[in-house]
Amino acid sequence: AAGRPPVENTGRWTAEEHRLFLKGIELHGRGAWRQISNVVETRSVVQIRTHAQKYFVKLERELRARGRLPPTSGGGASGVPGGAGVGAGAGVPSGSAGGAPRGGGA
Repeated sequence: AAGRPPVENTGRWTAEEHRLFLKGIELHGRGAWRQISNVVETRSVVQIRTHAQKYFVKLERELRARGRLPPTSGGGASGVPGGAGVGAGAGVPSGSAGGAPRGGGA
């Protein structure tokens, strides 16, 4: 995007980047990773999406530990304030959305 610094950070997120990430979610909502990347200019859309997945899993775990959310047997972040998880397969590792594997023989 125009105005974006030529170098994106890698590795651990700084406190300032995380603050901007939270501000972006507040402004644009969960799932609006491209718009949030305009707020957190030092991270790519993919880095923001990955950070969000980890952040919401951690948030859910902490809320459950404090008894703020009931324990569940299923994955996902549906009990986390703000909506139903991150993306379509929230809490489910890529490629394991359930059911039989695609393809496969007889």
